[in-house]
Amino acid sequence: MKPKLILCLALVLSGFLIGCASTSMPRTSAIARAKPFVVALKAYHRDTGDYPQQLADLRPQYLPVDVPIYDNSDARHSWILNYQRVDQNEYKLYLDSSPCSQAMFTNGTFGAGYGPNYR
Repeated sequence: MKPKLILCLALVLSGFLIGCASTSMPRTSAIARAKPFVVALKAYHRDTGDYPQQLADLRPQYLPVDVPIYDNSDARHSWILNYQRVDQNEYKLYLDSSPCSQAMFTNGTFGAGYGPNYR
């Protein structure tokens, strides 16, 4: 009886641990979250031949005011989008999300994902 109890507890514990490490915000979700910015940056570049210095330069003409750049309403799954203009023809977006995860986009294309949210 005792070995069965230990096995049962081990299965429950492993299920819990796997659930905690599973993707709460997978790659497809990161791509969807970045999409309004990617579309706005593409339109801005098409119209100006350059990328903006900061994401705020996209509002309100290219990006609606109500599209969030961050969400910290749930500490377990908070996120923030960071933007880096490399030059007039290249930019990078970094989607940092908890716990300790980052998705990186170059010119709108998902390049890499790091941390438990993107395994």
